[in-house]
Amino acid sequence: MSRWIPIQWLALLLLLMSCSQPVNVVNVAPSVAGIGPVINDNGTVSIVFWVRDHEENAVDVFFEVIQDGQASPINVFGGHGDIGLTTSRENTGRAHVVLWKADDIDLDTPIKLRLQAQDDYGTQGPPLETVEFTLNAGLPPL
Repeated sequence: MSRWIPIQWLALLLLLMSCSQPVNVVNVAPSVAGIGPVINDNGTVSIVFWVRDHEENAVDVFFEVIQDGQASPINVFGGHGDIGLTTSRENTGRAHVVLWKADDIDLDTPIKLRLQAQDDYGTQGPPLETVEFTLNAGLPPL
């Protein structure tokens, strides 16, 4: 039977100590987990969406409408707003709703919505796009 020398004990001790140390994730990009329903009510469109962030930091969400392949920013109002939104680390995220005056969009023209979340550190997550839909038909819930 061989005897362990002090360096082997030290290596074993360091290995055991490193296994018990918690792993800290520096920052994970936030994401929009889902979009829908989108409902038009006489020109005021409500957009329901979910945001998630591993660290549960507040996020800002950027909204765009895509019509005929061209993306344009959406100015939202009401609801929960688009700045400093609460998040969840759960896969489903935390639900929010905003309102949008879609006066410049024909109700029967196919559009898509694109949302992107950004956390307090300026880290942007991937954009999430809806399928094509019309404001008259709306976008059903997920």
